Amino acid sequence: MKSLYRKSVKARELPAEWRKEGCFSPDDEVTITITPAIAGAGGSPKRFIGRGKGLFASAREVDAYLRRNREAWKS
Repeated sequence: MKSLYRKSVKARELPAEWRKEGCFSPDDEVTITITPAIAGAGGSPKRFIGRGKGLFASAREVDAYLRRNREAWKS
C-alpha cells in the first residue's frame, strides 16, 4: 500500500502520546509514515446516497435514473 506521508524528524518533535509508545532519546531520528486505512470490504451502496452534491433532488429521482440506465443496458 502506498504511503501518503513520510517524514524524518527528531524524537523530541513527536507528540507526547507517540513518545510514550517508543523507546528513543530526544535526539534520535525517527521516520513517520502515514498510510491510508484499508476500507472495509463490501457494504451497501446506500452509504453513497446523499453524500454527493446536487446530482439528484430526491431518492426517487436516483431510482428513476438507475432504472432507466439498467433498462438501456439490458437492451
